[in-house]
Amino acid sequence: MSRVMQLTLFLVLVQIWLFCILCQFFQYDSVVGKILITVESLSTTSSQTPQEQFRQDSQSASIRICMSIGRTVIHVPCAQRFVRAFHATRVPYGSPLKVKLDLLQKTQTLVKRTEKENGKQRDIARREARKARKYGYSIKKANEILKGRHKITNLDKSIKVGPTSDDDTSILSVANDKRLMYTILGISRPQLKNSILVERDVAKFCKRGQLQKALFLIKLAGPNGAAGMNTLMTHYLEVEKDSHSAVDLYSWRKKWQIPPNEYTETNLFKGLARLPEPISVKVAERVVKIVLKLVEDERLNNINFNAALSALANSNDPSYLFKCFDLRPKGIKKDAIAYTQLLIGCAKITDAVEAIQRADDIMNSADPKVIDSQMFFHYLNVWHSRRDLRFSNCVLPLLDIFYDFKVPNVRFKKEIPEFVKLPALKNWNIKSKMRLTPHVAHLLMENCFKTGQYEYGIAFFEHYLGKRPNLFNNRTINAALNLIIKADPENCGERCYELLRKMMDDGMLREPLQHVVLTYKAFERQATKKLNNSDPVKATELVKSCLALMKDNEAKTSIQNDEYKSYLSWKPWMFLLRIVMSCKDALPLTFKKTIIDEFITTMLCDPVMLLKQRGSTRESMRFVYLEAVRFIKSLESSLNLTDEELKEVQAEAEDSNSLLKRKFLFRRHLIRLRKRILEVVDNLEHDRDSNSPEIEKLFRQYCETILDTNIDDFSPT
Repeated sequence: MSRVMQLTLFLVLVQIWLFCILCQFFQYDSVVGKILITVESLSTTSSQTPQEQFRQDSQSASIRICMSIGRTVIHVPCAQRFVRAFHATRVPYGSPLKVKLDLLQKTQTLVKRTEKENGKQRDIARREARKARKYGYSIKKANEILKGRHKITNLDKSIKVGPTSDDDTSILSVANDKRLMYTILGISRPQLKNSILVERDVAKFCKRGQLQKALFLIKLAGPNGAAGMNTLMTHYLEVEKDSHSAVDLYSWRKKWQIPPNEYTETNLFKGLARLPEPISVKVAERVVKIVLKLVEDERLNNINFNAALSALANSNDPSYLFKCFDLRPKGIKKDAIAYTQLLIGCAKITDAVEAIQRADDIMNSADPKVIDSQMFFHYLNVWHSRRDLRFSNCVLPLLDIFYDFKVPNVRFKKEIPEFVKLPALKNWNIKSKMRLTPHVAHLLMENCFKTGQYEYGIAFFEHYLGKRPNLFNNRTINAALNLIIKADPENCGERCYELLRKMMDDGMLREPLQHVVLTYKAFERQATKKLNNSDPVKATELVKSCLALMKDNEAKTSIQNDEYKSYLSWKPWMFLLRIVMSCKDALPLTFKKTIIDEFITTMLCDPVMLLKQRGSTRESMRFVYLEAVRFIKSLESSLNLTDEELKEVQAEAEDSNSLLKRKFLFRRHLIRLRKRILEVVDNLEHDRDSNSPEIEKLFRQYCETILDTNIDDFSPT
């Protein structure tokens, strides 16, 4: 058979196949008749020429398709059937409806879903279940689970589920359902794959104080909780001030499969270095072990190494600091920061000779290129921190060697022991002296206070106050005030007040209140001297100056009877009443009345005075009230009347306005005021308020009577 005939036969078979598909598509099951397909035999051998044979084969290969529908015969051309097949061919899969009808016809049973539909439904359910496992339950569903599995009832009263609740934390330790954990923590599984979102949620938990929830979230996140673990560790160091818990978190990372990142060790060491209390010996040992592990893993760099040294410098045992320094591998450089931390550790060595010798060795072994002003400062601090004043006396001569400063008209005492040889700048090839810094200025003044060279420290402060005001910070100003208090106790209050007022006028005080409180203490010290508390003029001027300072810095304003009234808050009275009680015997009667008027104004205007307080505030306010009672008692004794004078008062008419009558009434009002204050003290001790309307009304009446009383004509006693 020739290839042309084979191709023709193949096309005929394709047409027959397409026609069968067409019949199935139109469901010709009810067609009566049959399809007759006649394919005439094709001769395989012939003597005709190829052209004649091809023509004959084409005619003999023609297909006659007869469809008998009833008695009607329809002839459909092959080309038309072939074209229609592309438009009418159905998908060779039965529709669900046809399958259901077939089953109904065969089994006389109506099914709701076919097997294929059931499979699709199961696939959808599996996908929805997998998707739901990524998210937490609703609050209602979580409550049902808690009631069913954990036997917890009355959820509205006892436990509230959610990320902001503190009542459901205990459930996390016993729950195995991750979806329940997601509900309690307020997260989902996709969020656990994002380390940034985990860190933000941990920060929120730390801010609310929910540290246990933060830890559970980190454990659920696994490797994605590295940044969150750093945040929790930093919270323990900066907020909780708990070094042991922070180091424990670092150690438990391996157990929880949370690897450290490049910031972990640095954050841990810096947090330990900034703790207000020194770290314990156990924590120092663990820090050394962490550094050793970093060296073994070849992960130690200069930043981590210096941070570890700063953490160990915050320990009272400096041996761990030097042990860690000896672990330094070859790739880590000994820079100025490392030497500075070693000098800080030297200052904590108790033995003076050992501390200074080790500090000298450190300075001599350091590269002159890395030596700076800060290293000299810590080197001087090693000398200054000695209990033996023979070594502390060497600080001012060393300052004169290392730094460029000069105080005119005043010289410090050079008391250098014979066994001490001070170093020189040429030992480090340094040609010129260094410039003073605020830290060095504060060290100079602290050393003057320690060694008793008060006038030199005061002269230094006053000289550079106008020349270099940026040299002094709050600590240095406090040191100057302490020097004045120590150097001149008889006039320290007034001198501190003048210095403070000058700096206020120049705008140098950023936080003036702490300096003001120190000036109060200076006035209190000055008031204890007999030279001041026995002279009426000096005592009055002293109290007036202190009162003026208090009004300038701590006065408040309130509205009384539609008028603005200025008054002192209750806290300055802790100092003012001490000063007044020291000078009570020398103060004139009229000035005592002025003090009482100020105190009454504070009680009437400051609402805190009559409210219950707790803690240190209650103790401070109780002290103020009792001191006021003592002062009022002293004022009462100044107004005592003799028996004869009392008889004269009794004999006078009720509307009499004599001097004795006014003095008697004024004293009686003071007694009532004193008793009222004692009632307030009793309420304060028993945690009760003293601002009931009836009592306050009576109290205000005789307080206003005292304020309106003029005692200028009362004779002092």
